Amino acid sequence: MCSGELHRSLVALDIDGTCAGAGGPVTSEMIKTLDSKRVFWGILSSRAPERSKEVTDAMEINPQFFRTCRVYQRAEELNALRDEFPGHDQYIYVADAPQDEEETLRAGWRFYHASRFEELLDALRPG
Repeated sequence: MCSGELHRSLVALDIDGTCAGAGGPVTSEMIKTLDSKRVFWGILSSRAPERSKEVTDAMEINPQFFRTCRVYQRAEELNALRDEFPGHDQYIYVADAPQDEEETLRAGWRFYHASRFEELLDALRPG
């Protein structure tokens, strides 16, 4: 498991249109709630990792992973994340586009639209 701790959920976040630092509704404070619930989380975006890191640094958040891929490759990358970090009770992708949702469901992950992030936080159990 991740860092020797039990993490029930793995949450991957898109950047553009999802995180407040890139035009989305998900704020730093909301993302920091993932840390307080001991959720293993990171970034999966079309942006290059160094460009994603610019956004997360500006938001003062610390993802546990950065991944990059085109939208049409999301399902494959989500599957690769599940293979790399096995053993979670649920795998969740948060993004803002219909194609993101299609790719997420194709990978067998749960999808939350960025506008529903607070609902996700309420539903997550601490790790």
